[in-house]
Amino acid sequence: MEPVILDSTNEQSPPVGLREALLRGQAPDRGLYWPRRFPPLSPEEIAAFAGLPYWRIAWEVLRRYMGGVLDAEALETVCREAYDFDVPLEPVCNRIYVMRLDRGPSASFKDFAARWMARVIGRFVREEGGELTILTATSGDTGSAVASAFHDVPGIRVIVLFPVGEVSERQRRQMTTLRGNIRTLAVGGKFDDCQAMVKRAFSDSALEAIPLTSANSINIGRLLPQSVYYFYAASRVAACGEPVVFGEVDVEWGDAGGWAVSLPGARRRPHARVSPSGSRVWFTPEVFAVVGNRWSLAVVIGALWGMRRFRDFHIGLAIPPAVLTDRLHLLTEAGILATTPSSARADWWDYRPTPRAQELALFFLLALGWAARWWPHTREVLTVTHRRCAAPLRLVLTCAACGAAVTGASVRVDSTIIPLPHHSAAASASPTPGES
Repeated sequence: MEPVILDSTNEQSPPVGLREALLRGQAPDRGLYWPRRFPPLSPEEIAAFAGLPYWRIAWEVLRRYMGGVLDAEALETVCREAYDFDVPLEPVCNRIYVMRLDRGPSASFKDFAARWMARVIGRFVREEGGELTILTATSGDTGSAVASAFHDVPGIRVIVLFPVGEVSERQRRQMTTLRGNIRTLAVGGKFDDCQAMVKRAFSDSALEAIPLTSANSINIGRLLPQSVYYFYAASRVAACGEPVVFGEVDVEWGDAGGWAVSLPGARRRPHARVSPSGSRVWFTPEVFAVVGNRWSLAVVIGALWGMRRFRDFHIGLAIPPAVLTDRLHLLTEAGILATTPSSARADWWDYRPTPRAQELALFFLLALGWAARWWPHTREVLTVTHRRCAAPLRLVLTCAACGAAVTGASVRVDSTIIPLPHHSAAASASPTPGES
């Protein structure tokens, strides 16, 4: 397989191979390593996964990234050892399934990355004969998964930072009772404080003599193996080439949804909500998956303010790379942003706002102004004014035929994406006295 080259999202560090990216964790310029290409699999190849166990699918997907890094036999051993548990797909209704990613040792989906990373990085350390320190921050599940995966791996020391009082008792015990090469530090603060300490350590020149890497999602080794379960699920529930929709809990940006772009016909619904018990799943309409998202608002406004390159959005708006990749793809697909080749490098793209972006930005700002006035849980004040006369703007809907202003009670809605009641009194929404 051709070696995969990775660049830093901050574009100030030289490109590296996968081995170096795994061992470094974060790039020297504090960016994240991101592959230049995603080796694709055809619908026929994915359909052939249907009869394979999870570990074998992991081998088939990941070997495309491992050229010059790990030979096929060694990767097979890694995958067999890492994925020795079941990954059930439980039916809910109408071809909707819940994929159980909680069957690993720590009952977290992060077992899928941590166990693979521990075996791959452990091999690298043994080959080089040195030592490596894994420095990671956690709100609970990352720490317990990483501690379990790297426990007693020769040549590796693990230091986990967690916010005191902010993790569950079970997760605290999973991290703090292993001993050996696992060390945990309780930090008086929040998870963001722990993560900030980890990131500062990687850019601290005083620590350059200590070989450090991370098991947080700033390491490509966290994201890469998590791409596998998209292919696994598609092979189990869909026919060859049939589109698949994935719903994700959108607070877990350590997840690798960005890799679904290499899964033919796959679409993500980052606004899907999955209950903590895994018992209920629902999806918002497709249009709201694109525009009804806080990151969409940030990207559109950023584009109107002159941001053009991936790095501009990532740094200026502090959007995680996997999230940004997804937003740019959806906004471009919807015609809200347009791409043009970048003058900086041939394989980069610039993102420019279209007239749709101008219109959508105004809608976003007016909606935020409404929320500031009427939403019961906000104290923020947002005023949108006309630049020429400084008067406040307000959103007014008018009839295309007669020009009359209308309200929500004076319109009839016929929709194929929103379930509406069919009883005549409510559905017809007849004008009330005094309304147009």
